[in-house]
Amino acid sequence: EGTIWINSQTWAAISGISTPERLAECMASVERMMGTEHGMMNVAPAFTKIDEGIGIITRFKPGWKENAAVFSHASAFTVVAWAKLGAGAQAVDLFRRLLPLTKDPDHYRMEPYAFSQFCAGPAAGEEFGLGAYHWLTGTAAWMLRAMTDYILGVHPEFDGLRINPSIDPAWREFRIRRRFRGAMYDIHVTNPNGVAHGVSSLSLDGQTVDGTLLPLPTAERHEIKVVMG
Repeated sequence: EGTIWINSQTWAAISGISTPERLAECMASVERMMGTEHGMMNVAPAFTKIDEGIGIITRFKPGWKENAAVFSHASAFTVVAWAKLGAGAQAVDLFRRLLPLTKDPDHYRMEPYAFSQFCAGPAAGEEFGLGAYHWLTGTAAWMLRAMTDYILGVHPEFDGLRINPSIDPAWREFRIRRRFRGAMYDIHVTNPNGVAHGVSSLSLDGQTVDGTLLPLPTAERHEIKVVMG
């Protein structure tokens, strides 16, 4: 019980603290041991008896709250982790699994436009997938960041705007408008070779930019063209 904990795995990937091979192994373990159709459990397997040495987590019913529920906020961190590793297909797949509108409303019992803090995990038996504690989570903000900054890959940094998408390889193009430091960036990304990650060319107002970092704005509006590859 309590063999694997999600934040230690995903935050390792987000920080880039280890080798790419080791981090990929971390994330593969997360999906194998904690992944469900609704998102990621926060710990697995669930605790089944009270242990004073571990604490209050063991007092929750198996599959509920911190005791192996499918935690929305921690699952959003997992989307970011996959995207930062360049695993766009996995990031997009998990993002879709987390969306309230993809769940059975008669069982989820939450609004289709609001995230629950968690839904009951597999250890909860027939209650698996039942949502709880809606309007009490930071999930919405992190799901927005996960999509705009890490899947679509338009990420603000101190010295400029980083363009580094991690997408479903089936996506052939997308557009995004992003306000940054008082300027509006109109960004058009094409993916002619169907890759999940990588930028082969980047231009700012028709001028080639080396690397993936756009400089700080010099006008009220900039036009960006990105080719993945």
